[in-house]
This record gives sequence, structure tokens and C-alpha cells, in this order.
Amino acid sequence: MKKFVGIMLTAMLAVGVLGVLGTVGPVSAQQTMHVASIDMFIQTLGSGTKAQAEVTVHDANGVGVADATVYGHWEGTTSDSDSGVTDANGIVERWSLQSDTVKNWSWTTFTFVVDDITKTGWTYDPEANVETSDSIGGEPALGPIRAGLRSSRYGISPFPDPTWWVNSAEDMASRFTEATPGYIWIVGDIDEGVTEDCMLNFPSPDGTYEHVQFSDTDQNEAYLDAFDAAGHEVWLQVESGDADMNTLIDLVLNQYGQHPSVIGFGVDAEWYKSSQETYGVPVTDVEAEAWESAVKSHSANYTLYLKHFRDSNLPPNYRGDIVFIDDSQAFKGLGNVVEEFTNWGSHFDPALVEFQFGYTRDKKWWSKLSDPPGDIGNAILSNVPNTSGLYWVDFTAYDIWP
Repeated sequence: MKKFVGIMLTAMLAVGVLGVLGTVGPVSAQQTMHVASIDMFIQTLGSGTKAQAEVTVHDANGVGVADATVYGHWEGTTSDSDSGVTDANGIVERWSLQSDTVKNWSWTTFTFVVDDITKTGWTYDPEANVETSDSIGGEPALGPIRAGLRSSRYGISPFPDPTWWVNSAEDMASRFTEATPGYIWIVGDIDEGVTEDCMLNFPSPDGTYEHVQFSDTDQNEAYLDAFDAAGHEVWLQVESGDADMNTLIDLVLNQYGQHPSVIGFGVDAEWYKSSQETYGVPVTDVEAEAWESAVKSHSANYTLYLKHFRDSNLPPNYRGDIVFIDDSQAFKGLGNVVEEFTNWGSHFDPALVEFQFGYTRDKKWWSKLSDPPGDIGNAILSNVPNTSGLYWVDFTAYDIWP
């Protein structure tokens, strides 16, 4: 009797289990996903190049898979791991997958390899991948950097003739691979502590302008003619003071815009509305965009640069095609220079940055270098990949080029 009851209980349990399983129904298989495509892009930043990869993930029916995490790594001239999440169309945008930046004075090759794709409830099927990796070769798109000197009528005496400037800029540029000789050429300085006017060093074209003074003679034409003939590049800079910036842009570029050596207009923001703030009133995004528009209204090829030793005095967000120049000084040594300028480059990345150096206050340490312009410049290039220009200041230029 006990044996019979045991058999009956076993049978009842079996039926119960089958009944429970019957209420669940068949278990569905996980959906699969694979790499449908990898698109590669090159981005050039000053003297550096980076690669970007855009990965598309599809299901077995060719439909994009959203919210899948793609894991991969870079090979070639740089190596690091990377990951990104697909959007509603199954695409990991290129900005999510970026390589490290490498120097672009030689050919570079970047390869992105997909290692894995994950999503809850889904299975990655690498056998179905259209491609698992892709490569792209990059060559410098920007071209060589500019290297030369900064010039002002108050920074060097006696003021050199055009031949000296041409020869010195070419010697400065020779220290850097395929660099183009160039200048920061100040055509308007500040009447500091007096009127706070901008004093332009050429005659007025047609009368008077508020907070703008003019010289009786033109102090720039002969130099710009020489730079034209030499194939050099020149930024025309002002220390604006309380003068209207758009007015200064028009006055300067109308005066000298016919010169092929002129590549744009520069603002030393330390002197912007200098009667109100010791180190200038900070430039807003709206102002920077308006000034850039005014410069480009003279030529679409012109660029604007903004210069200061404090990044907080320059526009917080707007970048456009603006170049940002750091003219900091009073460093403890070359290591301190590299630290400051690296931070500057990172702050404005991916915008281009340039640097002024060689100040008298730093002579105590740079005078001990075997090649001050080359040693400082190459240290910057090795650490700040978005560098597009290097300039030795006129205050000590005779120490380097007697």
C-alpha cells in the first residue's frame, strides 16, 4: 500500500510540474546583433592629428540596435581602449570614439577594432560582422605651424629695418619642421594711464574717431611689402583700450588688407576697455562672435586671434575659427612654461592656440638654454598638439638676433 501511494504521489508531482511548465510556453531565443559598418575620420589640431570612428550596429534583420555598448581599442600610431553607446539608429557617433592625439609632422595610421558589443537580452554575433576593424591614414591637413616674432614700436629700440625682421623670422622658423615665418605685428598700442585711446601707427583715412589716435606717417607699409615678397604671414594686432573694436577692425583691414601677407586681425584682450579693469574686461561669447564676423567680412580667409595670459578673460564657450594666444611670463623655468601652455591648449581644445615667449623676466633661465627659441618651442610642440604658432617677443629679440 505504501508503494502504491508513493507511485501515485510521484505521478501527481510530475503532472503538476508539467502543468506549470505548460503555462509558461516556449522559451524565446535571444536576439543577435553585429557590426554593420565602421566609418573613420581624421581631425587635425594644430601640430597634432587624432582619429574618430563611427560604428553602426544592426540586428539580424538589418535594423539599428539602440542602447548597445560598443567596446573597442585603437591600434597603429596610438593605442588606448574606447567605448560608446548606440543611438536610436544603432550608431555610436564619431565624437564618442576618438583616439589619442599624435604629432602630425609625419604620416600616421589609425585602426579601430571592435572587441565586444553588449546589451541586456541580446547576443553579440561577431561571425555576422560586415567588418570588425577599419583603418585610416592621415597626413597633416593644416600644414606647417607659423614661427617668428612679435613686434611693437615700444618693445625694441632702435626699431629694425625690414630685412632684419625677414631674416630673424626665417631663422626662428628654421628651428621647427616646415614652419612658415610669421609675425604678431602691433599696429595700435594703448595710451596707457592717459586717455586709454588706441594709438594707430598710420594716418587717419578720413577724419576723427572716438578713442582712436593716428600717427602722421605710415609705419607699416614698407615692412608689409617685405613680408609680401618673402611669403611670410602677418597678424595685425591692436591694444584697443576704450576704442570700439569693430571700428578698429575696419580701420586696420581697410588700410592693409591688400597685402597678401596679412592673414587676420588680433586683439590683446589685456587692454580691452582697460579704463574699467586692470587686465581688461573679459570678452564675452557674443563679442567674440561679432568680432570674428567683422574680420571675416573683409575676407573669408582671415582669422581672428584673442590674446591674454588668463583664459578667464577670453570667451567661455564660443570658439568659431578663433586662435587663442597665451603671452604669460615670469616662469620659474621651462617645466613651468610647458605646464602653463599645456593647460592653455587643453582649455581651448579643439581650437588652435599660439604662444609668445622670451620675455625679459624669464631671461635668467632661458639664457642658460643651448637654443632658447628652439628649446622652448619644441617643448611646447611636444606637449600642446593644437599649437599653430610660436613667437619670440621683441623685448629680447636683439639677444637672439643681434
